[in-house]
Amino acid sequence: MKRNEMAGIGEKPFKCQCCEKSFSVKSACVRHEKTHTREKPFKCQLCKKGFSFERYCKQHEMIHTEERPYKCCFCEKGFSVKSTCKQHEMIHTGEKPFKCQYCEKSFIARDKCKQHEMIHTGERPFKCQYCEKCFSVKSTCKQHEMIHSGENPFKCQYCEKSFTFKSQCKQHEMVHTGEKPFKWQYCNKSLVTEEHV
Repeated sequence: MKRNEMAGIGEKPFKCQCCEKSFSVKSACVRHEKTHTREKPFKCQLCKKGFSFERYCKQHEMIHTEERPYKCCFCEKGFSVKSTCKQHEMIHTGEKPFKCQYCEKSFIARDKCKQHEMIHTGERPFKCQYCEKCFSVKSTCKQHEMIHSGENPFKCQYCEKSFTFKSQCKQHEMVHTGEKPFKWQYCNKSLVTEEHV
């Protein structure tokens, strides 16, 4: 790495042009700035979905190939991403290394901890590109934007229907399969959704 692309220890001279974040490495700053521009130059070879970073594109492509090279050492469940496997293993160990700085709660993942902390701060950094609504979680913002765009990426595997949310699609598919996973606590009746239990 070139000298002018890296700072001294503790220094963060590379400032994001869109927000207050700063970085010690220029390439990290450039990568971060792509999250603001929504630039997605890396395309999945199988479904053409775009990604800001090549490693996320490679990880996504494993969904299509069903490649799961990382195995949980407790239950043998497979994962396409090593860090996801490590997080999963913490469910078995009970480890929650990320502590909320405002309350006693702790979390398996750093991003979940940050999301939780926004409840305390009221921060909502993700703004809908169609309306004025803001969100604390990026994926929630993306899901909300689909309401405006009319995008229904989740297709029923049994009929032509498609849905904005994966949970809606799974619930709909139970109409075809007859699956009723939720038991009414007072009798033997089974239901498709948990909300009526």
